Order: sequence, then structure tokens, then C-alpha cells
Amino acid sequence: MNILCWNCRGVGNPRTVRQLRKWSTFYAPDIMFLSETMINKTESEALKSRLGFANAFGVSSRGRAGGLCVFWREELSFSLVSFSQHHICGDIDDGAKKWRFVGIYGWAKEEEKHHTWSLMRFLCEDLSRPILMGGDFNEIMSYEEKEGGADRVRRGMYQFRETMDDLFLRDLGYNGVWHTWERGNSLSTCIRERLDRFVCSPSWATMYPNTIVDHSMRYKSDHLAICLRSNRTRRPTSKQRRFFFETSWLLDPTCEETIRDAWTDSAGDSLTGRLDLLALKLKSWSSEKGGNIGKQLGRVESDLCRLQQQPISSANCEARLTLEKKLDELHAKQEARWYLRSRAMEVRDGDRNTKYFHHKASQRKKRNFVKGLFDASGTWCEEVDDIECVFTDYFTSIFTSTNPSDVQLNDVLCCVDPVVTEECNTWLLKPFSKEELYVALSQMHPCKAPGPDGMHAIFYQKFWHIIGDDVTQFVSSILHGSISPSCINHTNIALIPKVKNPTTPAEFRPIALCNVVYKLVSKALVIRLKDFLPRLVSENQSAFVPGRLITDNALIAMEVFHSMKHRNRSRKGTIAMKLDMSKAYDRVEWGFLRKLLLTMGFDGRWVNLIMSCVSSVSYSFIINGGVCGSVTPARGLRHGDPLSPYLFILIADAFSKMIQKKVQEKQLHGAKASRSGPVISHLFFADVSLLFTRASRQECAIIVEILNLYEQASGQKINYDKSEVSFSKGVSIAQKEELSNILQMKQVERHMKYLGIPSITGRSRTAIFDSLMDRIWKKLQGWKEKLLSRAGKEILLKSVIQAIPTYLMGVYKLPCSIIQKIHSAMARFWWGSSDTQRRIHWKNWDSLCTLKCFGGMGFRDLRVFNDALLGRQAWRLVREPHSLLARVMKAKYYSNHDFLDAPLGVSTSYSWRSIWSSKALLKEGMVWRIGNGTNVRIWEDPWVLDELGRFITSEKHGNLNMVSELIDFDRMEWKVSLIETVFNERDIKCILSIPLSSLPLKDELTWAFTKNAHYSVKTAYMLGKGGNLDSFHQAWIDIWSMEVSPKVKHFLWRLGTNTLPVRSLLKHRHMLDDDLCPRGCGEPESQFHAIFGCPFIRDLWVDSGCDNFRALTTDTAMTEALVNSHGLDASVRTKGAFMAWVLWSERNSIVFNQSSTPPHILLARVSRLVEEHGTYTARIYPNRNCCAIPSARVWAAPPPEVIKLNVDASLASAGWVGLSVIARDSHGTVLFAAVRKVRAQWSAEIAEAKAIEMALRLGRRYGFAAIIVESDCQVVVNRLSKQALYLADLDIILHNIFSSCINFPSVLWSHVKRDANSVAHHLAKLTPFGIEQIWENHVPPEVAPYVLMDNLSLN
Repeated sequence: MNILCWNCRGVGNPRTVRQLRKWSTFYAPDIMFLSETMINKTESEALKSRLGFANAFGVSSRGRAGGLCVFWREELSFSLVSFSQHHICGDIDDGAKKWRFVGIYGWAKEEEKHHTWSLMRFLCEDLSRPILMGGDFNEIMSYEEKEGGADRVRRGMYQFRETMDDLFLRDLGYNGVWHTWERGNSLSTCIRERLDRFVCSPSWATMYPNTIVDHSMRYKSDHLAICLRSNRTRRPTSKQRRFFFETSWLLDPTCEETIRDAWTDSAGDSLTGRLDLLALKLKSWSSEKGGNIGKQLGRVESDLCRLQQQPISSANCEARLTLEKKLDELHAKQEARWYLRSRAMEVRDGDRNTKYFHHKASQRKKRNFVKGLFDASGTWCEEVDDIECVFTDYFTSIFTSTNPSDVQLNDVLCCVDPVVTEECNTWLLKPFSKEELYVALSQMHPCKAPGPDGMHAIFYQKFWHIIGDDVTQFVSSILHGSISPSCINHTNIALIPKVKNPTTPAEFRPIALCNVVYKLVSKALVIRLKDFLPRLVSENQSAFVPGRLITDNALIAMEVFHSMKHRNRSRKGTIAMKLDMSKAYDRVEWGFLRKLLLTMGFDGRWVNLIMSCVSSVSYSFIINGGVCGSVTPARGLRHGDPLSPYLFILIADAFSKMIQKKVQEKQLHGAKASRSGPVISHLFFADVSLLFTRASRQECAIIVEILNLYEQASGQKINYDKSEVSFSKGVSIAQKEELSNILQMKQVERHMKYLGIPSITGRSRTAIFDSLMDRIWKKLQGWKEKLLSRAGKEILLKSVIQAIPTYLMGVYKLPCSIIQKIHSAMARFWWGSSDTQRRIHWKNWDSLCTLKCFGGMGFRDLRVFNDALLGRQAWRLVREPHSLLARVMKAKYYSNHDFLDAPLGVSTSYSWRSIWSSKALLKEGMVWRIGNGTNVRIWEDPWVLDELGRFITSEKHGNLNMVSELIDFDRMEWKVSLIETVFNERDIKCILSIPLSSLPLKDELTWAFTKNAHYSVKTAYMLGKGGNLDSFHQAWIDIWSMEVSPKVKHFLWRLGTNTLPVRSLLKHRHMLDDDLCPRGCGEPESQFHAIFGCPFIRDLWVDSGCDNFRALTTDTAMTEALVNSHGLDASVRTKGAFMAWVLWSERNSIVFNQSSTPPHILLARVSRLVEEHGTYTARIYPNRNCCAIPSARVWAAPPPEVIKLNVDASLASAGWVGLSVIARDSHGTVLFAAVRKVRAQWSAEIAEAKAIEMALRLGRRYGFAAIIVESDCQVVVNRLSKQALYLADLDIILHNIFSSCINFPSVLWSHVKRDANSVAHHLAKLTPFGIEQIWENHVPPEVAPYVLMDNLSLN
């Protein structure tokens, strides 16, 4: 079926008719629809024979405006339904396919466009057959479909979108040029828009799944013709098929046994050989198990359908139950299979979202399909072999080294200084452990695309207990230099289109699919390297460096742009250059990389290991699902290799050093955001570069020289066609032209975006932020998303839709109108749409944005979330005053203040005003951590914390002002007697809970609502959102923590919120006249009646064993019933929840399908759901803690010449803390025991840390060397083992502990269970003579029995 639509702007011109005849011959359309014919009905219909059609129907124009005509072939059945000046509608009978076609000519005037949407709704009203609409709609659907002209808010666009959503219509896309309408012949007047399109219902798209829409050339009209073709040309067939480890195999209990046997049988072979043999074994095993899941599903469904048509009998029912269970198992496998292929990271499998995964995989396959390419000579190639040759030739040229000379390398590397310390090299070369490799494996997504061996990360994660030792040994051999990584370094290249309908190899992005074993090598190297990057990479680079954000450079750039636009009064203007690197990763010269690493000071052994990973690679290409071609590169880094981004920023840092050297020599001057601010000469984010310099010929020439040297040495290539240059005020037009010619870059008025952040300067904010709505609408309007379950929709909204504006909200405060539009779009998606009308919104969006424990769904209120994200920027300005961003902002806006006291100012940038607006939220959550107390005011500042707040509540004492006056600096303890005299009981408790450090620490501003005292967006959002505690109910906690499937949880939530669409509620909303139970009992159907009270289902509750669950329910308080069910067994509550859901599903089947299921089938279904719940995820996804070593329950002696110090703390006495230490050698002999009592109100973690601090102090007094400190506090031991210091009160003590560790050659931290720490535990409860008491070479009698028990355990 081929259909052509064209707004021809009059067919009176003979050239127009000739062009129509040409298109009729070329496209062979079955239907042709013309709009704006500008002739009468008779004249237009007379064209049918000249155009090769047998039939026609026309609508006369009104003067020289309008006019429509539709032509169709003789063999096609077209029945006219309706027509007007703006449409022709007809029913099509294409053999077995019956559907409706509508040719549209939309109203052009803005105030009349609503008639178009009303017409579309009218034509789709009560329509049961599939529908296709095509023609000139006279409106775009997103701002990306417009180029040129003024930015303005287009209300018609939003109405068009809403109509599409409400009618469940789908845009069919296009091939060719993106626009369909163009006006104007100069740069200043030219406007392009996509006004013409085909849209269809999902059922039409299913009927014609392989349709494509071609955009022709524009001729004799300001519109071009669009042609829909439903029969595609033959797809190029792929070559070699690949092996994949299928996650659906994990659902079979014999899979692990098969893998274990195959792995054992191949012992002694190389790892790669064992993996190949295992793949063959799994393929054979899969074939024996039934092979194709789709075919198995078809057979089982056919058998089940046959049984359902037979008379009811006991054998029939038993057979149906067996087949239903088999069908469930196959559907679970099918879902796992399509989830793997969909690459859907936003929704997890396990909740029956198979259709969503299938359509997502199909769409991805369709998008990545290569129809053909132009080769280097411009010849179009469609055959697989030809396409393979085109890609091979192109990437061979890209990966061929230019072999830069030593002189060229030294011209760049002379600017690089050695920055790698001996400590860094020692850490990088330290032997790798199995635990490190498992950490690297755990950080991989389980179902990302596999490498050539076909093994996903989930295979290694799930069966690490079988293959872990062998994989560790092999990977360690590579990391320690014993073997080359070449045996695992063959890589498949996935070719991802960068543009719609790519036609050249350059329009594909090569993504390397490495083997997981190689990724283990690469990721292990990265984990060690990245901790040192902040010291190695200049502050101008913000990519992949821990502690730096992409928004840092974006905010700095926006401030410089703002100053260039408004504040630059210098005699010489400023230039901003945005560079575009062509194939940046693929062009990296290996010789340059090696010499760079050595020049930076990396150890030669580590450099050799890195270069062996980089240079031992070989490539094949994945083209249309098959693997073909082979390229051995001589340069380049791989997209997809975990190591590549970190190596690339080291390469880019050499470029940074070249610019810095010229700045230091005063040859370049960069730009300033303010007169006293730091000079900004360049900003980098990976391969995205932004340079600033003065608008002079000399400095532009130096920039060109630097770029040429960098290109020659590193292999990088600047794409000057895509690079841009902009100028500040004060630069003349002639000077702009001259400097643009020197730089060979395109001149622009402003850089529209940098790092995805739009430049606000001089532009309408509402129009800019409307692009957000475009992205959200495109994601939500995709019809595959409407195939999701309710739980799937929740995850999609939270993880994808709410994430789309997150990046922009971290820089700018979004207008309230934009946030309201986003909320409305999400609400419509959540409650769903039908083919003809929107569904009821049972709860308003604000209530859904409340926390789940308050009865909401936990969706984000984007207004508050925006403030929380901006608060993170404000927090970083407070906490990191020496960062480049903070220095720029402080110099420009608050040079004489701290940020928290900064005024808003005048003529400020929108980014600053946005960040400043979050200051109030930040102040609400900040609290002082006491160091010496000299900067903290007792009565005015927040420095204590409990449920009553952050401020002192006692009456002000006239003689006390600063917290330092409450500290005894000789003993570094609180002045308890003074505090007890001045403050009330609450304040005393809060003050004494704050630990003081024996080291000189300053007071720090911290975040009050996180454990590590660092700002978190989550806690700031909760602080800003607040919550009505009266809305809290234990039932909501019970629902979301219940051991049932996500679908059942959502059902229970609707049950608890009284939003199930039962008939009584529908009647209350005037949607039904009858509220009687559909089961026929004659009673009104309320929620209680539908699930629990109907006489026809009471026996089911009794037979299921859950009648006690039903008996607790009432007709008015479903939440109370859930709380009252706590007294029941957990299995009864779980089964009762499944029973309620099954009964609701059965009720819906009666209402909508007029079919019912026998009671014993329903009971069996409930039992099966209970049995199967939880097993899917447990069988598919690995246990992350499988390699965790359990803590000891019995005390163990230390190695010889090592002393073990067991510590503990006791909080038994109110207001007092007991600390204990016992030291023993390798024979269990007690060296000393000590106990100390302290007046304090510390938390358990702080008290345990104080005990460890005491142990180190005593260990140093007794001259111990190598020690093991053992505690039963997991939190403190983990923090010490990871050497993790934050800002909390606990970190004051940890800081002291790390400082004390310098006195010992060796310190190890150990965690044990309470039973293994019983001596220290009971010792801490004793009361010493004085403050501290020590027993040397013996212990108090109260703990001697526990020492004896420990010694006996050694034997």
C-alpha cells in the first residue's frame, strides 16, 4: 500500500502536473491526496487519467484558496465517508485489511487551528477500525521541527500533541530531509518547518508494520510531497549469527548444573577455550529444552485453547492448570529474552512487560538497520558485502596512524610536567585481589550488550561461585603482566546512527562491545586510577574527575557569556570558540599516548600494561545483526572501553597545558566573568572544548598554532565546519570577519548551547525551556510505553521522565508554567488514555507527589526538586570556596561576603539568580560541626540537632556568646558544670552528644539530614516538600513492603485510596446509572463488596484459607484492615493479597469479556502466584553479597608478633559512656585491660570510635608495633577500612584515629560479632576507680571467665 500526499499550491501549472505524473510513476501510489488544488471539483477530477488513476473525488476551491482531491487505483475499494474544505475521509478495503484513510488540510491561521484538532477528534469518535491520516496539518509537533524565524510559544503545537495523545495516534516518521515546508530565500528570511506527516492508530501500525515515509524534493510549491510505502525493499541479509547467553535460561533449574558440568569438564584449557566450549554446550542444552520460545508458546496456547473448548471434567481442569503453569513459565522466559534485547535500562523485567520490551527491541532494531550507504566515490551500496566494504574502508582510514615524529610529539609534551607521585605508582602497581575484581564486576550492568563471546555480565555475576577463581587467576595474570590481553581483546563494533536515516559511515557512532573478561581488566585499572585524577588533571577539565560536575564548566561558561553580552567594556573584545573534535577517540595516536603517560611520571610497567590493553585490539562490525569485516587498528581508543574516557582526559590535559603555558607567558589573556575574577582561557569536558581569548589577530594566530601542533602530535582533528566562534560587545563587524577567517570557524551571534545547557542571554526563557516539553512528549507519546503495566509506568516516570529535566534544573530555575506542563503530561500518562477519550484522574497530581508513607506514589514535585538540585550548587559554593566555579562566582557576585550572606545584586545572570533562590532551602538544613567553637554563636547559630530543631532553646545568658566559651581546651572536653547550670535538659543532652577533637579543628558548616553530613538532593527535597504527619498510616508501609508482585502492590494502593473503579463510585461520578454487582447478586458494588463481600466469592475466601484476612476488612477502612492483619501469619497476608487481586481481575473479566473462571481454577491460580512470586528475580539476578566474608563469631588470636586490641563501648548508664580495651598476643595472653567512664550523650557509633581512639592511645603508650583493632561496630570498622572521612560528628573521632595510626607500622581493622567480643563488651560495663583504670597482665575478676572461654576456643 503506497499513499502520496502533497500540498501542491495549485495544479493549474502544467509543470506541477508533469511532476505529479513523474511521482505517480516513481512511487506507484495506490492513493494520492492533493490539497490546495485551487481549481474546482470537475477540473481536479479530470486529472485522474493523466495521473494514471481510475477514480477520483474532488472538493472545489473557494476562489484561489483551498481545494482538495483524492485519486485511487481501480483495484482498490475506496468508500467515501465524509468530506469538507479541510478533509476527505474514506474506508479502504485492501483484501483482508479494512481501515480508514483521512486526507487532512489543516487550518492555517493560529486562531482557527483548533478546528483541525476538533475535526480529528470527530473523525476518530466511536471508530472501531484502524485509521491513517495524512496531509498538511499546518502545525509542528516539537520545536525541533522548526528552523529559522522568531522563537515564540506555539499553543497549537501543544494542542496537536494533546490531540495525538488523546486519540492514541502515532507519528510514522520520515526518510530524507526533515522539513516539509520552506519559505524565504535568504539567511535572515528563510523558515523551515515540518507541517506534513502521516499519523496512524496502533492497530493500523500493527496491520502494516514495515511502513516508511519518504520526503521528496520540493518543487513548484512551498511544500514537498510525502509518500507512505508499506512494502519495504528486501533487507540485506546478515552474515554470521552470534551466540548470546539468554537470561531466560536462568529460569531453568538445570542451567546451573549444565554450566558447572561443562566448566568442570573443560578444566585445564585456557579461559577463552573454556568459554567457547561452554557456549557450545549451552546451545546444545537449549535445543534439547525446546529451542524457540515463540514456537513453544504457540503450541501451548493452541493446546490450552483446545482444552477450553472441551466439556468440563476433572481431567480437563487438571490439564488446563498444568498448561496455564507452563504458559506462565514460557511468558517469564519470553519477557527475560526481550528485556535482554530491548536494552531497556529504565524498567526491570519480572512484571509482565513483555510487549513493551518486544516493541522497544523492535524499534531499536529498526533504528539501527543499515539500508545502504554511499561509498567514498559517491556510489550507493545496498548489498551486505558492499556495505561491509564501505565500513571497512572508512574505519581502516580512521584507524591508520599518521606516525607523528618525535619533534611533533616534543612540541606538545614540553608543556607537560611530571605530576605522578611515587605513592600513586605504588598504589597502581599493587597486586590485585579477587575482592577488587568482584567489585569491578558488580559495577557492570548485568544485561548490557555482550562482546564477541556472547557472555553478558549477568553470567559472570550469577555464576561467580563456579567460575570466579579461574576468571580471577586469568585476569590477574594479565594485570600482573604475565600474559597479553590480546586473546580477549577482539571487539565487535556496534554502529549507532547519529542522525536519522544515515547515508555515510561518518554518520554512525562506533561503540565497542568488549568481552566482559577484558572489561574486568580495564575496570580494575580505572578504579585505582580515578582516585588520583584530581591531582593529575587541571581544574579546567570537569569530565570523569571525582568531585567535579559537568555543571561546573557549564555555569562558568554561562557567566562568561553573560559578561561578554552585558559587561565587557574593554578596548579589546573577547572571543569564545567552541571546538568540535572529529572522531576524537578514534584518532588518538598510540605513540603520543605512551610518551604522554611516561612524561607525566607513570611507572613504565603500568604504562606497558595500559598500552597492551589499548594496542592489542582488533575489530569486527555488527551490521544488521550479523558480524562481518575485520580491521586491525594502529591508533584510537574505544567507545565502550571503561579505560578510554580516563585516558582521553589525560590526552586533553596536554592540550590544556599548552594553553596554560601561553597564558603564563602573557601571549594569551583569556576572559574574565568579572574585573577581579580569575582568567578563564579554556573549559574542557572530555572532547568538548571552549576557548576564550582576546579579539586580536596575534592571539587568534597563537590559537591556530596550538591547534595545529596538538592535531599533529595527538592525531586529533578539528572539524572547522561545526566549530563556532562568537564575539563580545565592542568588536566591529570587519574585525569579526577578519578573525573568523583566521580561525576558519563559523561565526555565530551566540552559542545556543554548551554541554546541553542553553544560553539564556537575550532569549525568551519560556521558549527555551519548551524544548524540555518536546523531549518529554516524545518519550511519553511513544505507543510502546502504553504497553507497560502500572508498576512499569511508575518506574518509567520516576527513572526516565522525571530525569529528563534534572540536568537543566541543576543550573536554572524552571518557570512555573513549564513545570505545570510537565506535571500535566505525566498525569495524563499515568492515568492513561483510550482510543477516543481520556481516562479518569482518580487522584490529583499533588497527592501523587506525596511520599508513599503518606498515601501518595512518591513522584517528584518538580518545583521543590528544582530547588533541591540548585541547592547542591549552592552547597558546593559554600563547601568548596577554592574551586574554579566558586572563585568565579565570588569575584562576580559576593566578593565582600560569604555566599550565605550574599545579596542578589542587579544585572545578574539567570544561573546566579537561580542558585541564589535556593539559599533559603540550604539554610534550613545547615548545622555547624564544632571544632574549636570560635566561629559559632551560641544563641543565634544552628549547632545542636534533635527532633526539636537546630537551635538552642534555653533562655539567653548574658555573659556567654560563643561556643568556645563552653569548652575546656586543656582537656578538650565540655565544661559540664557550666552547661548544666545555663542550659535546659534538652540543650544539655544535645551539647553533650557532640564529641570534641583533641586535634586543632576548625568549625565546619555541615548538612543536618544525612549520616555523612554532606548535602544530598534527596534529603533537601524531603525538607522542602515537608509532609503532613496526620496523613501517615502504617498501612502504606505495609503495602509497599509486602512480599507480593508490583502489580498487586499497586492494586492494594488503589484499594487503600478508594480509587478502584467499582460501580458505586462510577455511579457517584455520573458515569453509570446502575451500581449493582456484575456477578448478579443484586447488591450495590462497593470496593468491599467487589473484593470481600459478594456472596458468590465468600466460599473462595474460605477455601483459600484466607477467610481470617477477609474477616478483618470493613466497608469503610481498608487501611485499618491491613494494619489489623499484622496478627495473621505472613503467608496468609501474602496469599490474601494475591487472592484479592485475582478476584478483581476475575470481576473485570466478567464485566468486559463476559466470561468467568471456575472457582477451583481461581484457587489454583492464586496458589501458583504465591509459589512463583520472588523466584523470578532470585533466579535471574545474582546475589551481590555472595563474595562477602561473614564476620567471626569466635575470638581468634592474632598472628605472631601482632597484638590484637578488642574494644567496645557501653551506654548503659544515662549520661555516662563506658569505654574498654583489652590487648592480647598470639597466645591469647592478656597484656593489659582498660576501662574509662566519660560524661557524655554520644551515639553508639561515636562511643565505639572513642573506644578505638583510646585503644590506639594506650597501644602507643605500651610501645606496640603491628596491631589489629577489633570491634563489633560494623559501621565504624567499614569506615576505617575504606579510609572514608566526611563531615559528621563521627568523622571528628575518625580523623583523630587516622592521625594516631601514624605511630604504628601496621594497623588492621577487624569486625566480629558480639559473641567474639564478649571480653571487651563486659569490661565496658565496669566502673573504674577515677576516670580511667588499667589492669596490666591480668583482667578484673568480672571478665576473667570470658577471657578463659576465648582461650579455650583457640584449642
